[in-house]
Amino acid sequence: MRHIFVFYLVGIVGALLTSAPLSCAAMISAGLLALLLMAIGRLRPLAALILGVLWASLHIQAYLEQRDSLPPGGLVTQVSGAVDSFAYVEQGRQSFVMQLAASPGTWLPLASPPQLRISGATHALALAPDSWCRLYVRLRRPHALANPGAPDAERGFVARRYSGFASVVKHPENHCAAIASPYGIRYWRARFSRAIDAAGLEPAAAAIIKALAVADRSALNERQRRLLRATGVGHLLAISGLHISLCAAWTLCVVRLLVALLGRHAQHYPAVRVGWIAALLAALCYAALAGFGIAACRAAGMVSWGALAALRGRRVLSIDNLLIALVILATQDPFTLLANGTWLSFLAVAILIALVRSHDGDDGRIRRLWRTHWMLCLGLTPLVTLIFGELSLVAPVANMLAVPFASVFIVPLTLLGMLLSTVSFAPAAIVWDSAARLWIYLEATLEFLATALPPIPVSALINATTVLPIAFALVLLSLPRALATRILGAIVLVAALGARQPALKPGAFRVTVLDVGQGLAVLVATRHHLLLYDAGPSWWGRRGDAGSAVVVPALQRIGSDALDTVAISHTDSDHVGGLASILATYRVGKLYAPPRARLATEHVPCYAGYRWSWDGVEFEWLHPLQNSAPGRNNASCVLAVRSPFGTALLSGDVELPAERELLARARERLRADLLIVPHHGSKSSSTSDFVTAVRPRFAVVSSGYGNRYGMPHAAVIERYRAIGSQLTNTATDGAVSVTFSALGAVLITERSQRHRFWTQAGLERQ
Repeated sequence: MRHIFVFYLVGIVGALLTSAPLSCAAMISAGLLALLLMAIGRLRPLAALILGVLWASLHIQAYLEQRDSLPPGGLVTQVSGAVDSFAYVEQGRQSFVMQLAASPGTWLPLASPPQLRISGATHALALAPDSWCRLYVRLRRPHALANPGAPDAERGFVARRYSGFASVVKHPENHCAAIASPYGIRYWRARFSRAIDAAGLEPAAAAIIKALAVADRSALNERQRRLLRATGVGHLLAISGLHISLCAAWTLCVVRLLVALLGRHAQHYPAVRVGWIAALLAALCYAALAGFGIAACRAAGMVSWGALAALRGRRVLSIDNLLIALVILATQDPFTLLANGTWLSFLAVAILIALVRSHDGDDGRIRRLWRTHWMLCLGLTPLVTLIFGELSLVAPVANMLAVPFASVFIVPLTLLGMLLSTVSFAPAAIVWDSAARLWIYLEATLEFLATALPPIPVSALINATTVLPIAFALVLLSLPRALATRILGAIVLVAALGARQPALKPGAFRVTVLDVGQGLAVLVATRHHLLLYDAGPSWWGRRGDAGSAVVVPALQRIGSDALDTVAISHTDSDHVGGLASILATYRVGKLYAPPRARLATEHVPCYAGYRWSWDGVEFEWLHPLQNSAPGRNNASCVLAVRSPFGTALLSGDVELPAERELLARARERLRADLLIVPHHGSKSSSTSDFVTAVRPRFAVVSSGYGNRYGMPHAAVIERYRAIGSQLTNTATDGAVSVTFSALGAVLITERSQRHRFWTQAGLERQ
């Protein structure tokens, strides 16, 4: 049966990685073929593969129907449904997940009701997981920024089954009311969260206790999130395998002891069996209090199957049990396999199983625990580093301290407080206060470790291409008493870590227009030098700015530790918003900005006529002149990048007056193979004369998806298409990279590299 399960899972994963679901006719044909193959013993694995593809395709089709059933993006519409998460509050605004009421007549047999991620709600709305809301919102399709090497956020949207995003519009009929049904899970989650708030705990510690109790992470501040990420213990606050297993283990021990104390009165009810039944129920209850999130469902499924195996007298930890748990989980919701946490959890359990099987009976208990800890750290490091883009050197030590401490003290006290609160609030508050104080001590230790050895960005070393070889190498290095395999592992590890993108030749250069939303950030790379043109916008709330969220990670992925030049075209916030984050992170050789620009950092004016050369590539400022009148858009720094292999023109936000000036004095130097379209495609720019003079082969627009300005304007798009330019837009194509070399000019868009069914919304042209 094992190989049948494997083929079934491969079929599901294969279908999830396709660009579109199977058609109805193909699904019917596949189902009939699978039934036929099931009758032939040798071909049953192939039948399981087809059934996996068919099952995942049905779920994909149901999800796409959900998404497409919502009104078009940008429209204001009324939605109603149940609040399905705790509200994250920032600057007086709330964001939460709403599970919509199913529309009559929709075909949704394989999917939960559509979910919206809603933001912008005010405190006037009483939001809690036991609320029902009717709101007027402005909808948009699931869409995220797409940059090279960056995590695919849209895949995470699908894993959570977000059908769309919305922002609340002020309306007198917006209303939320508590359902307050004592039989509902949402009611108990909200009740426990409110009880912890009322216990008078220190706010930061209370946020941790709520996260451990009911997966309410809405009150965590940014400092706590950074600390958990830097020390590699963020999993402590995700109610997943560790916590649910702890809950089951504590329940098993306590119930076994109580039943055993009954002595002969419990002869017909063996203590072990009763303990496992209680552990199973406890795991399911804890998963319910976590809102049956992806991680909680995954963990509860694995613990449940282990408990059932124990009740049948079989080994709890085995590859077969792990595989069956994964099959059950994937069958219940195939999109779970798109979540990073799924693979982290199952990989961790697989490592534990391998260690149990290779257990040497002569090893002491301390030695086994030590070996298990380090093997888990080694085995999970490549995947964790790929997901988070940084390597925490203190994670092994931090986990060695935090996991046992939280497991023995903080988590049991949190659960005990929840149990006591159903009877009396006073003892529950005392217990929660004890757990909070213990967390404060642990947090101080974690802060010391994070300060002593901060995490290292390693995106340039570990990426989607190298993660498997590195993981394989670490497995070989960890095998006991096998010198030959360890040598092989060292060779594979060095080769994988040493793999690099081929360096540009002299005279070649690469222009990468990053996807920063409604703004601009462009990287220009030669063989040995790097220039950043504009720093992207600042954003609302805890998302920070494009500098920290997009530009810095992009520089880390290419292994750069400094910028030779940063140029700010002008001081509008969508071009300079991320500058402070970049300057705080990287050494910058020279900073250019328009004359009389007001920047907090000393800079050099970008006067027309100034030139320099890097690696056979010439850079020239074409605008503005030294005597130009001060301004914003029309004072933008315009940069031409030329080499024997092609020319790129970076034009900032110049409009009609600046374009006319450029045409009058520098028409012959405007000709370019690549043009960053002025002012994001605004109708105040890209005049017919300017477009004709530049006549670009590639024209790239940097704009935000569904932006309220309507950029790029339809008339502007038509002008570029009329002269035969290949027009791309970061809003719909993601980051755009054009490489000029002896092979010619090659354009690559990020979304063309992510051709999956969930990216179709992003590929739609506005």
